[in-house]
Amino acid sequence: MPFLAQEHVPLSNEDILSWTFDHVKYDWDEPMYIDALKPERSISARQAHKLVRQLAAGFKAIGLQKGDCVSIHSFNDIYYPLFFLGVVAAGGVYAGTNPAYTQHELTHTTKIAKVKFVLTQPSLLNNILKAAEDNGISKKNVIIFNPDGHHDPGKTPEGYLQWNDLLQHGEQDWVRFNDYDKAYMTGAARLYSSGTTGLPKAAELSHLNLTAQHTLVYETNPRPWKVKRLLALPMFHAATAPGAFCTPLRNGDKAYVLPRFDPENWFWAHEKYQITDLGVVPPIAVMAINSPLNNKYSLKSAKVGQCGAAPLDKAPQARMQALLDDGAPLTQVWGMTETSCIATRHAYPAKDITGSVGWPLPNLDTKLIDDDGKDISGYDVRGELCIRGPTIIKGYFENPEANSRDWDKDNYFHTGDIAWIDPKTKLYYIVDRKKELIKVRGFQVAPPEVEGVLLSHPDIVDAAVIGVPDPVREGGELPRAYVTRRDPNGSKPTEEDIAQYIKEKLASYKRLEGGVVFLDTIPKNASGKILKRILRDQAKKEMSSGKSKL
Repeated sequence: MPFLAQEHVPLSNEDILSWTFDHVKYDWDEPMYIDALKPERSISARQAHKLVRQLAAGFKAIGLQKGDCVSIHSFNDIYYPLFFLGVVAAGGVYAGTNPAYTQHELTHTTKIAKVKFVLTQPSLLNNILKAAEDNGISKKNVIIFNPDGHHDPGKTPEGYLQWNDLLQHGEQDWVRFNDYDKAYMTGAARLYSSGTTGLPKAAELSHLNLTAQHTLVYETNPRPWKVKRLLALPMFHAATAPGAFCTPLRNGDKAYVLPRFDPENWFWAHEKYQITDLGVVPPIAVMAINSPLNNKYSLKSAKVGQCGAAPLDKAPQARMQALLDDGAPLTQVWGMTETSCIATRHAYPAKDITGSVGWPLPNLDTKLIDDDGKDISGYDVRGELCIRGPTIIKGYFENPEANSRDWDKDNYFHTGDIAWIDPKTKLYYIVDRKKELIKVRGFQVAPPEVEGVLLSHPDIVDAAVIGVPDPVREGGELPRAYVTRRDPNGSKPTEEDIAQYIKEKLASYKRLEGGVVFLDTIPKNASGKILKRILRDQAKKEMSSGKSKL
């Protein structure tokens, strides 16, 4: 029998904007979003309220219709969350892309989200223009994201609408509702996820998903201090987006924004602004505990820390915790894009040194299933973790095949992660992964995507990609390819040829840093499925002898 939620918390059915601005309980003029490098740049709730209404009018003036998707291609900025709120206020749906994406990746993500308008920083325009053209998006629907006019280091090109052009149409109220069906069914964001398998898909998060995520994570476990957070992880990522877009203005929690992660700026900002709530992914935690910067700067202002996006071994977890305030807990959380970010956690002030990901949030039901989909829920058993509740998306945008595969008849989402629940503490542990996703520096790499690019090479007839341990970043992985050449007796393509080919088509974290190995045939079963278990065993032997590392 499933583990049904033991705690149920009332949730709002309001649209995100009403839920945010109609319940402000702090100083309307206090800065909430602050540029960490240029603190004179800031946005208060009053300024945000006006700006959102201006954006609602501006987007409608340029032709945005209800349900249209508007994407942003940008590094972090204090106006990035306001872009999200402005799109939603106009009745649109937000999407955000990785600034490191190539034209190939942008063309795919723009297509699957059905993007109608794109905002981009000037320095990132070229690839956006190519992707827009590939998807039939008119040049007039490409808008330059330069809130300060001069802020972006790239030169602002002529002939395009700019951010300030959207603010010249007066103000207009947002699309309001207070209804469960509308809150659950109305999309607010399309975040890209590889799900449990396959190419990246657009996971559509509704108004209810996002407001419930905040409520269940933050309002059920309020902090007894004035919260300050640093937003250094990318805002397009599901690990950052809900907390960056919804929490500061709802809660009155200050958010200091870095344009991108930089080790020294990250350490410096924590000390400079006395950040209270620290959030990391495993690569940052490993960097922090091994960096001499932890002697130059202090993280002792942090009263609580959380680590997510991938498992962190309990040894570096303990070392990271030691850098925080005396007695401050550093615990692990678990979640996915499909769960609107966090789904299990340790509620403050709980501590954990065992590597557990805590307990499910209130209102969430879970179960464990075997390989045949049979419910085997119980303690001290291993099974695929399935989950349902108000933070679980209703499905991938216009992808019925994936939806029918990943959701069952009882509306549980099958996560692809293997969990084990301690019979004494009832703590959840993620012990394995059924899905084939490779976790590289906190990002997901879907093997089919890389395999597809490899198979587009004219001299490659077969390919398989697996994850292998990262020898530098503890707990991390790197993509490794097994390739069959078209000419079995030839020497082309070389490892260097393949590396260059991948570099041109995929973001840096998808590159084959785990190596390339050439095989006469890729091992498969009778039905043609690649036997990646055999390749993983082979990789262990190869890497122990130092073979085929690019």
